[in-house]
Amino acid sequence: MKHVVLLLLAASVAFGQVVTGTIQGTVTDSSGGVVAGASVTVQNAATGFKRTGTTNETGAYSLPFLPTGEYQVQVEFQGFQTAVRKGVTIAADQRVVLDFTLVPGSVTLYTVGIRKITT
Repeated sequence: MKHVVLLLLAASVAFGQVVTGTIQGTVTDSSGGVVAGASVTVQNAATGFKRTGTTNETGAYSLPFLPTGEYQVQVEFQGFQTAVRKGVTIAADQRVVLDFTLVPGSVTLYTVGIRKITT
């Protein structure tokens, strides 16, 4: 009986350990305005694990329950340059705050030529 109680106690301690963390922050533009609807993607450098979230109406985002490790964080929104941060390390039960300021991006125009062919 003593061994069963000890085993249950050890199991409860193991299940209580947190092995994930959170990346959160706010996305604004270069004038300080919030950017709602921006796509925020995190990718674990070692495993390739990827998760994407979206900023809310106040420009805030939160990506919880990320396995520990080193991440790249990328923020995208139409009309702005993509912002990337590499080497973001998440430890167990850690909250990392990463705020981003997006700058207007250049627009790429594609011209398609049409030529009339007479036969």
